[in-house]
Amino acid sequence: MDLKMGKRSLAEYFILSAVIGFLFFGYFSSAVFAAALRGEVRIYLPREVTVDSNEVNLGEVGIVRGGGSVLSAVSKVLLGRFSVAGQQIVINRLAILSRLASEGISGSEVEFTGAEEVTVKQPHRIISSDKFIKAACDFIKKNPPNKSVCGVKPVGRPMDFVVVSDADQTRLLANYVNRGTGGCESVRVVVYAGGRIVGSREILFELKYKRRRSVSLVDIPAGGIISSENIKIEEVVSDTPEPRGWSPPYGLIAKRRLEAGRVIESSFVVQERSAVVVERRQSVTIRAESTGLVVTAVGEALEKGRVGECIKVRNTDSKRIVLARVKEDGTVEPVL
Repeated sequence: MDLKMGKRSLAEYFILSAVIGFLFFGYFSSAVFAAALRGEVRIYLPREVTVDSNEVNLGEVGIVRGGGSVLSAVSKVLLGRFSVAGQQIVINRLAILSRLASEGISGSEVEFTGAEEVTVKQPHRIISSDKFIKAACDFIKKNPPNKSVCGVKPVGRPMDFVVVSDADQTRLLANYVNRGTGGCESVRVVVYAGGRIVGSREILFELKYKRRRSVSLVDIPAGGIISSENIKIEEVVSDTPEPRGWSPPYGLIAKRRLEAGRVIESSFVVQERSAVVVERRQSVTIRAESTGLVVTAVGEALEKGRVGECIKVRNTDSKRIVLARVKEDGTVEPVL
C-alpha cells in the first residue's frame, strides 16, 4: 500500500514538473519572440543616395534587414516621387515611420541606425545656357544664312536644362526655326538623350553683316549724274545684309541734292532718262500692226516723249486724239 502510494506520488511529481516546465518554457519563448519582434525591422540610412527610378521606395533609400515577408513589405513602401528633373528629396526618420504606420507596421518594431535623414537624388546632367548658345553659334557659323555674316550675338540667355540620363549619351542638335528678317535669326537646339528628344531651347540672335555702300564725295545737285568721280564705295559692318543684286549707282540721276559725305540710298536716285525722241507739235507717223497687216497715218504730237513713254497724238485726217507709245525710230504706236 505504501509502495503504491509512493509510485503514484512519484508519477504525479513528474507530471507536475513537466507541466510547470512547459508553462515556463512557453512563457520564455513568447517573451523572446516579443523581444525579437520589437527589433525585427532594422533600417540603416545613409546621408545621400542616388536612384534611377522616379518612384522612391524604402528599399532603395536605406539598407533594410529583417525576417521573411516583413522585410519584403517594408522594402516596397513608397516614400515619394520625383516630379521634375534634377529634384532632390529629403526624407527623415519620422517620415519613414509615418509611411510604415500607414502600412500597418508599428514604430515599436523598427530600429534605425545611420543618418537622421537621407537626401535622395537621380543621376543627371545639367546643360548650361552657355552650352546651348555655343551649339547654336557653331551651327550658324557652319551654316550662315548669308555669306557676308561676320558677327553673331544672342538676344537673352536660355534657361539651363536638366537631363536625367547618362552624360555620355546626351547630344545637342541645332537648326533654324523661322528664317528671320531685319538681321535676326532664331535657332532651336534640341537635346537628345537615350536616343530620343527630351527637350529643347530656342535662342534669338542678332547678326552682323559685311556690306558695301556708296557715299558722296562732293555736293551733287538734283539731276546730277552719279559717277566714280563724285562718290566712293566703302565696306562697312551692318545690321542688315547687302541687298541682292546690289551694284554701285554709277549712271543714275540724283533725285535731290546730295551733300558731301551723304550715304546714297536707293530712294535718292533714279535711272537716267533717255533723250526726247518726239517734240511737241512735231509731225509723226502713227503705225499700227495686227496679224501681218500694217496701217499707217500721219499725226501731230501734242506732247514731247521719250522712248517707251505714252503721249497724246492727233490724227491729221480724222482729227481724233489717240494715246500712243513712242518707238525708238520716232514713230508712235496706238495703245489700245
